[in-house]
Amino acid sequence: MNIATGVLRTGTKKKYPINPAVFKREPSPLCLELRASAQARLDEGLYILPLHPTDKTPLACSTHSDGTPYTWHNGVHSVYTSSNGDPRKVYIPSEDRWMWTTYALAAWDDGIESNAAVDLLSSNRTVVDIDSGIESEDELKEFLKDMSFPATRCIRSGRTKSFGGHLYYEGVMQSDSFVCEWRGKLVKGEIKSRDKYVVCEGGIHKSGQRYTRLWDIPPVSTPVETLTEFLRLYSTKKTLPPTNSSGTSFDGEAVAQSEFE
Repeated sequence: MNIATGVLRTGTKKKYPINPAVFKREPSPLCLELRASAQARLDEGLYILPLHPTDKTPLACSTHSDGTPYTWHNGVHSVYTSSNGDPRKVYIPSEDRWMWTTYALAAWDDGIESNAAVDLLSSNRTVVDIDSGIESEDELKEFLKDMSFPATRCIRSGRTKSFGGHLYYEGVMQSDSFVCEWRGKLVKGEIKSRDKYVVCEGGIHKSGQRYTRLWDIPPVSTPVETLTEFLRLYSTKKTLPPTNSSGTSFDGEAVAQSEFE
């Protein structure tokens, strides 16, 4: 991937982060592969956003005074927005104004070698993100069985130090991290939904490995009660907001980047 160094636009009272690749260039073969992965997620009805080429930070840009993007990216200042196709108008709470996003694939069409991320709230998804403590697919199946988590679509992350996986469920709930003692080991991870995003299938992990589909089954309904009880027992914070199991989808507001871990 190209190394992208942040550039600040000065000359105004505020400093706005500008992606260095403001000049369009011909997409590389890798960029086209990543674009195809992003398109596949759009075809599944998911909302996506491009990430910085060197990490998991949402790309950010400035906007013109009329609210239109200064450059191609689906973001503005310290917030990000997502799209599932054409540009859409979103409200930026921190700035009390509206802005238009660019279309969903604009970053890749401008030649940026970005991983795509799924905006989980907008996409009406919850992901159980297993970071460590699981060593194989068989162990993952046993863990789900012991925790009464239903089998669902699973994307294996490119993590090499452990058997990382993203379990996709349909419907939203609260987000939180967890540490669970299981069979003499500590299983660590997060339940991600509201105010969270995950790298898409087809993306490239910092290890150089791809995020690949492990279980090719449709996402099942989010087991809100089961996951809420799991977090009650194993949350790293031990403080949870009231459960809202309505499964309502994203209302169109952008979310502050500072809210992400």
